[in-house]
Amino acid sequence: MIWRRIVRDYFTFNKREARGAYSLIVLLLVLSGIHLLVRFSPPTHQSVTDEEITAFKALAKSFEYGKLHDDFVNSTSLSPSTDKAGTIEWRQFDPNKADSQELVN
Repeated sequence: MIWRRIVRDYFTFNKREARGAYSLIVLLLVLSGIHLLVRFSPPTHQSVTDEEITAFKALAKSFEYGKLHDDFVNSTSLSPSTDKAGTIEWRQFDPNKADSQELVN
């Protein structure tokens, strides 16, 4: 008898709790149905033209040889700089003790 009372007290819902449980069950069923519809619907693939395939292969081939395709990058922008002012001189310093002028230089 005591077990029946414990089970009844634990598994019974008042009207408000039952309404909430039913609405959660309906919500879960709707979301599961939407998930199944989206998951098993046929995918929409975008077709690729032959021109796009040849352009991609040409681009990939130009990267393989270490050259960039002229259509994508201007060749003058990749020329090495001969300016001496732009050279970087590496030296050791302590950033905790350096002042602002030493950090800039």
